[in-house]
Amino acid sequence: MNDGNSGHFRDGRRAKHRRSGLARTNDSLSRYAMTLVIDDVGEAVCAAGGWMIDRVRAGWRIEAVLPPDCDAKPLAILGVSATHADTGSDPSWFSSRPAALAVGIGVLSPANPIRTQVHALMRDPGIEVTIWGDGEFTSGRAFEAVQYRLSRAAQAFKAHAMRAASLSTMPGPTEFLRSCTSWYPLDRGVDLDRVTPGGGSP
Repeated sequence: MNDGNSGHFRDGRRAKHRRSGLARTNDSLSRYAMTLVIDDVGEAVCAAGGWMIDRVRAGWRIEAVLPPDCDAKPLAILGVSATHADTGSDPSWFSSRPAALAVGIGVLSPANPIRTQVHALMRDPGIEVTIWGDGEFTSGRAFEAVQYRLSRAAQAFKAHAMRAASLSTMPGPTEFLRSCTSWYPLDRGVDLDRVTPGGGSP
């Protein structure tokens, strides 16, 4: 079993960090910490569940913030801890500075104060901001279309989480997202690969 923090298994074996070197070069960040802001658990699992579980398996600590009425069980299957809060109000819970932030496009309506927080993090050159879903927020901004190729284990965990979310479809081998960062190239050594022309689209 992975201890979730050090990247080691409890029997002493080293966990393989699968192309997940994102936070290693920035000591001021919470290393291997990613915050998710979710308004629809099923949508989040379907869009990015494989990416979540593979990062957890590589040693990342991932916490999701979701509305009080959302069932967190599908996220627990993926190794993601959950905090319930009103994601449509002033995000007073948003106090940490994670290495990465991932947000569902449905959260980023013009009236939602969380938008301001995400804008601020986008200006921070040391934080990866990733969005799932398409919408006005990612149009004309510094987001690139990226893809994540799921490990076989991730596909199995994601399928289980999707069933827990009452989704009947089976996960594919690739997830498509949009990501913004300025301190590493998206096509070199990290788990999110730039989508090349003709190579697929979110």
